[in-house]
Amino acid sequence: MFNEDILIDRNKLEEECSTAPGFFDYWQNQEADLKTRFDNHEANLGRAIRTMDDPTLKATYGISKITEGAISSIIKSDPEYQSLKRQYVQAEASRKSYDKKISMLDVLARLHGQGYFAKIESKKDTRTLLAKHVKEKIRAEIEKRSMKPKRPIR
Repeated sequence: MFNEDILIDRNKLEEECSTAPGFFDYWQNQEADLKTRFDNHEANLGRAIRTMDDPTLKATYGISKITEGAISSIIKSDPEYQSLKRQYVQAEASRKSYDKKISMLDVLARLHGQGYFAKIESKKDTRTLLAKHVKEKIRAEIEKRSMKPKRPIR
């Protein structure tokens, strides 16, 4: 999957610089909220499992003896736990993407300030071909003008 929101339009650096922090803040808040919900769900589920008596534990999860490994396994197989973890990881990745976008905007803004994008640089062969093309057009125009019939002198 590809998040097109993290692409930078170099022609709109001012707009990009003004909107990126808002996206970063949104995903940072999402990440923090999901981390809290994820941790709380894990703790509540662990507490609920630890308070179950043996017959309920066996009937609900199919285990007769409670161990830390069993609790961890039950928690990790819980659908809500998995959903919250997936959402948290996605929010974390999005926040990191916007963090990287802000860093790249900083680099592009500095390059723009140094006139990097104003320079026209090309390979020597390209310049030679361009010069040759311009010379041919000038030569053709000169020949075209010299071939016009001259007006008779009165």
